[in-house]
Amino acid sequence: MTWGEVIRALQKAGFKEDRTGKGSHRRFVHADGRFVWVTVHRSRESGALGYRILKDAGIT
Repeated sequence: MTWGEVIRALQKAGFKEDRTGKGSHRRFVHADGRFVWVTVHRSRESGALGYRILKDAGIT
């Protein structure tokens, strides 16, 4: 799974990019108050971290 796929999955689930943090961190927030930070690393593949972010967001 790539970082773009992680971000698209969050957006499809209703998350919107709220703001960016230091470096490559992005915060996505849902209308019900949930939020997750996505760290977009240089490598294209998100690996286990991408799946963990989706799990924390309640998508998988």
